[in-house]
Amino acid sequence: MKINWNNVGLVGLGMVISAVLFMRMDWIPVSSATGGDKEIVLGKKQADPGQYEAFPDPSPRIRAISRDLLPTVVTVQVTGSSRRQDYQFHNDDFFRRFFPDFPNREPDGDSRTPRFYGSGSGVIVTEDGYILTNNHVVEDATEDGIKVVLYDKREFKGRLIGRDPQTDLAVVKIDGTGLPVAPLGNSEKVEVGDFVIAIGTPLSQNLSSTVTMGIVSAIGRSIGIIGDRYGVENFIQTDAAINPGNSGGPLIGMSGSVIGINSAIASSTGGYQGYGFSIPINLARKVATDLIRDGKVLRGFVGISMREVDGTLAKALNLKPGMGVLVQDLVSGGPAEKAGIKQGDVILSVDGTEVSSGGMVQALIASKRPGDKVKMTIWRENKEKDFSVELVERASLETVASGKPEGPATESEAAVAKATVPKLGIEVRPLTRQEQKKYQTETGLFISRLTTESGFSQLAVGQVIVEVDRKEVRTVDEMTKILNGKSSGDAVLLKIKTPDGQPQYMGANVL
Repeated sequence: MKINWNNVGLVGLGMVISAVLFMRMDWIPVSSATGGDKEIVLGKKQADPGQYEAFPDPSPRIRAISRDLLPTVVTVQVTGSSRRQDYQFHNDDFFRRFFPDFPNREPDGDSRTPRFYGSGSGVIVTEDGYILTNNHVVEDATEDGIKVVLYDKREFKGRLIGRDPQTDLAVVKIDGTGLPVAPLGNSEKVEVGDFVIAIGTPLSQNLSSTVTMGIVSAIGRSIGIIGDRYGVENFIQTDAAINPGNSGGPLIGMSGSVIGINSAIASSTGGYQGYGFSIPINLARKVATDLIRDGKVLRGFVGISMREVDGTLAKALNLKPGMGVLVQDLVSGGPAEKAGIKQGDVILSVDGTEVSSGGMVQALIASKRPGDKVKMTIWRENKEKDFSVELVERASLETVASGKPEGPATESEAAVAKATVPKLGIEVRPLTRQEQKKYQTETGLFISRLTTESGFSQLAVGQVIVEVDRKEVRTVDEMTKILNGKSSGDAVLLKIKTPDGQPQYMGANVL
């Protein structure tokens, strides 16, 4: 073998240089660095392994739970026909991102009635054959278009008992006796980090009774997939592998009880990408009970619209970040308004359960029936107050605007009084009479322009600022007087109205 001595020389020279450099280098520990004479410590002291319990081998428990629960999980096969507009909607990319296992539509010769074929999963909840599954799995099935396949391969004709599109749940019945029944747990005790097991029929019938494992990644998720303004979204998020066909199957805790009904995945490919969403079993149990007993869901209605409290809002309201849900609006004459709850209140808890998202409030209320009373703890003017709210069945109650318009007759007249508000980075003017009617308010200032120094992106031209720190504003002087007591970096609570007349609350940092 011929050796290239020139290369050897270069390598040798490199080793000598490296040795010199290493001898001259002052090594800095990973946990700290120096800047001049000051030591900068990064991170906390290394965790003591002894502070956590020893991690046992979970395999024996997983095997036992799988053995006990597999016989309670079924495959739901669906055929039927649907309207053409449904065919087009169900192939929408956004819809398919979360419901890739939704039945596929195929025109069967008559383009007005496309044929569809699909499958999902379900879980047996009574010995005589009631099965809990997803609404989106069975919603368009014909009367004889549901077939249920058990773990032992027996096949039954399924009968649809009822559906609840607002929670994406449904109940199917088969004629059976002595069937294995899944134990149902308590989803309110679920915490992030809990181990969970998912069982279902992913991808195809050939993969029925598939078991996967993961953890609870998050709780109280709202992902905007239920197309109903009263839709209830309070999902448990998990990284247990959930694929098309898993919908309707159980999510099981390490106690061996079902804590959720798998409903959706977030995927850009139609397959598993690490994000699955499950309906809490406490809500599913209530919905299933109503459907079996009454044929419909009797759901409590509180009559509020809500938004989450972000960091700026929390500062403006003197709350800790992540606490509570802000009341944006109330249904006139609804249960919340009758109980004394007001716009701008922050709901801290419902029946003692702390809430941090609108989905959590929705789920807690949806688990109640009309006539039930709930205790709502409210944050108002830096104090906690308790209110007893008697729920009703949802009714068509609308907010009624009051008062007579008294503003300028035209926009040109209103423009005379426009002025810049530097502390918010906006230009405002009074409302015209026509705008007062449109925005359903007598008070407020119309945002006519955002100045270049505006640092608050949520404000927009066309919005109306009705209140600043819970004080009504009719003139620029009134707004300026309130803001003069604020320093740069302080937060103020704004109540605005959008062009459709809907009220919103937001926090704004003073410039």
